[in-house]
Amino acid sequence: MSLLKTMLAPQRHSAMPGQGCPKCDDGAYYRIGTKGQAWGAAERSMWLNQTRRKRSYHDEVLSKLDALGEGLVVHDYGSLSTAPERYPLKAVTTADWDGNKPCVLVTGGVHGYETSGVQGALLFLNTKLAEYRDSFNICVAPCVSPFGYEHVERWNAHCTASCGRDDFREFLTGKTMKGRYRRAW
Repeated sequence: MSLLKTMLAPQRHSAMPGQGCPKCDDGAYYRIGTKGQAWGAAERSMWLNQTRRKRSYHDEVLSKLDALGEGLVVHDYGSLSTAPERYPLKAVTTADWDGNKPCVLVTGGVHGYETSGVQGALLFLNTKLAEYRDSFNICVAPCVSPFGYEHVERWNAHCTASCGRDDFREFLTGKTMKGRYRRAW
């Protein structure tokens, strides 16, 4: 199986309670839903109501983008449909974009609980980007899933990343997000 097919293959273990995970056979993990049955609207609502913000997207990501030095441009490329004013989506590009240079895309926070990707993308902007900017056009989207980042969850507010859909895999395969994000372009 090719590396891409391996990456896109459905995962056998779901971190989402209530999805019939064979590794969680004792049933103790299923605080919401029924073992072996996919979540419906009621279970997703219960999950959303029990989630709490554990960190601040504004303080840990957006404020750091505001403090970037010269030669970088911060772009708004949309917002989450859940609380769009709280969750603007930002990307940073080199100001001297040149159509003749190859392009590099750096992303972080595709799955919200992956803190290192977000902080690594921000660290790259502040410490390493200058080494590569003469050779490449660089675009950094440091936090693709701000709701997941704030709540330290893999999935988004619609509970889709592990409830039968994975936004990152849909992005890779070109499927539409059907209104999950408001586009700014």
